This record gives sequence, structure tokens and C-alpha cells, in this order.
Amino acid sequence: MNPGVLTALQLKPMAMLFTNSGGGVVFANRNYLRLTKQSSARTVAGARLETLLPIEPGSAARMLHAIGHNDVLERLPISVNTTTGSIFPALFSGIAAHDEKGNFIGADILLNEPGDDLPPPPGGPAPSHADVLGAYVGEVFRETAGAAGKTFMQAYVVAQADMLQVLLARLGGPEMRRTFERILNEAARKNQIWAGMENGFLEFTQKSMDFGAYRTLLVAAVGYAVSAIGQHMVAQEMQAVDRYVDPGMLELLTQMNLRDIFRGD
Repeated sequence: MNPGVLTALQLKPMAMLFTNSGGGVVFANRNYLRLTKQSSARTVAGARLETLLPIEPGSAARMLHAIGHNDVLERLPISVNTTTGSIFPALFSGIAAHDEKGNFIGADILLNEPGDDLPPPPGGPAPSHADVLGAYVGEVFRETAGAAGKTFMQAYVVAQADMLQVLLARLGGPEMRRTFERILNEAARKNQIWAGMENGFLEFTQKSMDFGAYRTLLVAAVGYAVSAIGQHMVAQEMQAVDRYVDPGMLELLTQMNLRDIFRGD
């Protein structure tokens, strides 16, 4: 793990974009929407990388190629446009994600402020997709703070659903991601769960919920993902998310029979 990259990500809200191997954006984190003043993920998911960042299409393609070939492209200075016309400087880092056969399936794009550019230790390892998962999970759980925040259980379900839909979109395209969203919403309506997924963002509208509701949503999410892309890839990604969850929380999840849903057996 690269302490320099993760420390920089944890200092301030950080924008993240997740692309497929062709440069199509499949998901943006909530901080990207805030920083660029997006009101909805609708204008982000499905967009080309070069339409969200002021870079030429040829440059975007070369950047994706470099990320796929070298696994990482670190701290390139760029400018990011907001929907209100303002511009802020950022440092672009791209990290490769791979399938179980090692094929490049997309880039995890990090945009951090130049002042947060903490170089990794000399000879330190390059950042990886796992590092991005750790930073993302930390971001989702930090949003549990405050009266309006999610509960820790809800944050866990959100983190898993977010990363599952990224994986589905990378491997199966936008239609597979939309099907995933529809299935989660149907499970919530059928079981009267106060939750819904819209434009890629799963939100809970009630903090106090029966633990069974979380299992119901995870069963629906995992069931579809396994049927679409296979158990191994699903278990691998979800277990990777688990590595960044508090050990006490994981023990509680295990006791509640939530983690057996995606065993890699």
C-alpha cells in the first residue's frame, strides 16, 4: 500500500472517477459531484473522460493506455471544470483495475489538490486498485458522522453496492449496471425497506432498520452480480472491501450472517 497516496486522499474530500478500459466513466464518488457542483450522477456516468476533464480526446486515450500498460500514472497537473464555469487545479492519478485473468478493465482516477501532493516514500510500492478501495471505503464510513449520516451498517452496504456496480459496468457495460440498480430497488420495494438506488447512488432514508433489511439488499445485489459475472470476481472484490472495514464491525457482520453471502468457496 502506498502511504503517500492514501494520506493525501484522507486529508480533504477527494474526487474519484472510475472508468472502463475504453475511457467511459462508469461511476463518480460523491466528492466529485460536490467539487464539480454536479447535482446528479446522471451527467457523469456514461460520459467520456475527456468530456469531464479539460483534456483532448487523444490525450485521454494515451493516458488510459499508459495506465493500462504501466498500472499507474501518478500526479499529472491538470485543471478541472465545474458546472458553474469555475476551474480548480488538481493532480491526476490513474490506477489500473484488472479482472481475474489480469486483463485491464478500467482506471481508478484520483483528483487531489496540489497542496495534498505527498510523495510516496523512496522505493515505495506504486498505488493499486486495493489502495483506492481503502480510500473509498474510508470516505463512505466517514459520512456516518453527524445526525444526518448513515449508520455503520448502511455505510457497509453502500460501499459494497458501489464497488459491485463499478465491477459490473466495467465487465458488462451500462445495461448490466442499470439492471443491478433495478434489482436492488425492486428488493427494497418488495420488502418495504427505506432505501433506493438512483443514478448509481444507494441511499437510505431511515436510520433505524431491522438487520434483516441489510441482508435482503446484499442477497439481491450479490445474487445478480454472481449470475452476471461469476462468483469468484464478486467474492474477490467484496472481500477486498472488507479488508478496510473495522475488525470489530466485521465480527458483527459475521455474527449476523452477512459475510457468508459472498464466500469465495
